[in-house]
Amino acid sequence: MLKADFPETEDVTNYWKYGCYGTLTTPAVTVKWRNVKTFIDGYPPKVEVYQHNSYGGWKASLTCGSYTMAELVAMGFVNDDASSIKVPSGYRVTLYTSDNFAGTSLVKTSDDSSLGDDGMNDTVSSIKVEVN
Repeated sequence: MLKADFPETEDVTNYWKYGCYGTLTTPAVTVKWRNVKTFIDGYPPKVEVYQHNSYGGWKASLTCGSYTMAELVAMGFVNDDASSIKVPSGYRVTLYTSDNFAGTSLVKTSDDSSLGDDGMNDTVSSIKVEVN
């Protein structure tokens, strides 16, 4: 059953599949869409953590999740060396001064070109990225 039909404004093709799957023994079915998100390139935006103020030096790109120091280092992050962060709209990032989400924490919901004014310059060791 057609639920929506949107005209294309660009020369692109989109395919949406909507369905309800179950068994024949199910007496009634209710389908609800919750928190549906679509992305231009098929991938969610990423939080970007940088080595230097004003988004310079090395960069680690993070999607939603919880990252220990070892996981961050495996992605190019350098422990106790981050100085700026870019946070996409709708995201919440919690920075921690110790591994395993311990120590002092700082929440960011927007870009910050200098973590130093928050007392977090070169002290980040673990990070949580969530949808706000």
